[in-house]
Amino acid sequence: MLTELEQILNKMRNEIKDVREQNKKYSRKNKNTIYAENTMYIAGIYKAMSIISDFIGDELNELDKWSDKEEKKLSN
Repeated sequence: MLTELEQILNKMRNEIKDVREQNKKYSRKNKNTIYAENTMYIAGIYKAMSIISDFIGDELNELDKWSDKEEKKLSN
């Protein structure tokens, strides 16, 4: 599951990169509405990435706890 989430994050990073490239064109052509919409879209993607990253961190912490418990069982 963590591998899949990392793949999703990579796709989101690529999407941000693509939209930033689009925004470079819009900012030069004074297309403020499209630029603003794209900027809000990027902000939404960043928020989603933050949620996913937090989830991954939580899962890894739980995995560490489980691993520590299992190690204690084996050492007894």
